[in-house]
Amino acid sequence: MLTPRRKLVIAAAGLTALLACQPPTQFEVVMSTDIECSKLRGVAIVAGSPGEVSTKDPATVNAFCEMGGQVATEASLGSVMIVPSGERDAKVGVRLVAGVDEKDAETCVKDLQAGATDAAVDCVIARRSIAFLPQRPFALPIALTERCVGKVCATGETCIEGECRSEEVDPEQCLTSEGCGDEVLYLHGATTKRRVFVTSKTMFGASIGGLTKADALCQKLADDAGLRGTYLAWLSTDKASPASRFKKDGPGWALVDGTLVANDWADLTDGSLQHAIDQTEKGASAPTTSACSETMTPVWSQTTADGTFAYAGEPTASDPKWDCGDWTSVPGTSQNNWGDAGASDGGWTRLGNCNTFGVACTNNLAALYCFEQ
Repeated sequence: MLTPRRKLVIAAAGLTALLACQPPTQFEVVMSTDIECSKLRGVAIVAGSPGEVSTKDPATVNAFCEMGGQVATEASLGSVMIVPSGERDAKVGVRLVAGVDEKDAETCVKDLQAGATDAAVDCVIARRSIAFLPQRPFALPIALTERCVGKVCATGETCIEGECRSEEVDPEQCLTSEGCGDEVLYLHGATTKRRVFVTSKTMFGASIGGLTKADALCQKLADDAGLRGTYLAWLSTDKASPASRFKKDGPGWALVDGTLVANDWADLTDGSLQHAIDQTEKGASAPTTSACSETMTPVWSQTTADGTFAYAGEPTASDPKWDCGDWTSVPGTSQNNWGDAGASDGGWTRLGNCNTFGVACTNNLAALYCFEQ
């Protein structure tokens, strides 16, 4: 049993003597959870090279769980000291697997090793990959959260607050009294993908209220779904568009379940997507409306595949804008170019095969695309 005062020492592949008269080369994994202790059925702890922790048997299984962590809803699970067995700046992988409700930690590990399709049911998996800092000990807090129960992330990723993020940790970020917990991992260069979703809410084009209100709607839906980050709507007027408003550097975009949509801005705007943006902020299917047919998933856009404003023809002073009056009013001639959430070619943002979507601003409903920045 582990306790906050009694720490287990695990070597990456076997214990090694610590140098005398110098600070130890080691780090302390401080474990916590927001899952009720009565529901938690042990935590299996594995440490070793990053490539072997997914198949290696646990070094120990911890059954300790006691309320009284940093916040009222956080329980302490004790801590584990990790020391190197070889090079003192070597990289090490750490995996925690917790059992919840009907499944204990040992069963979770066995199911994961066997590749069972439902292996993660009633299990929480947290992974970290980090290098030792010679003669510089530090803390590595890892939280096993309820939002990660049943969540499976790709190789090289871990679940943080229900989202898949890179498991890679820069140890230099850990040299504070608090160490480098989930928040540091989330915020400082650890994300592998930004999120993108189609809104579960549909609206009339005239009722959006402009780009600012569209952005606010995206942000509210993301916040309500527990998605961290800042979100903007993929929506254009002749004055502003995603090409002028979005951050173009950084990682690409994925659906909320981790499915890749685009590797980066260039990939997003090259005329096709890796996968259609067909999931809502809650991971559900894109909403359909009767605007075109019962199988269509229309999305307000007025944006070309390269992220710029979609004029009706050539951008001239007399050319109709077709943006529902900047998404705030409805001039009599206002029309709209729209996208289809079921498409992965250029039609995802500008589809022109639905004649009934002509004068659309007050007569038809559509959703929005929301992109994390």
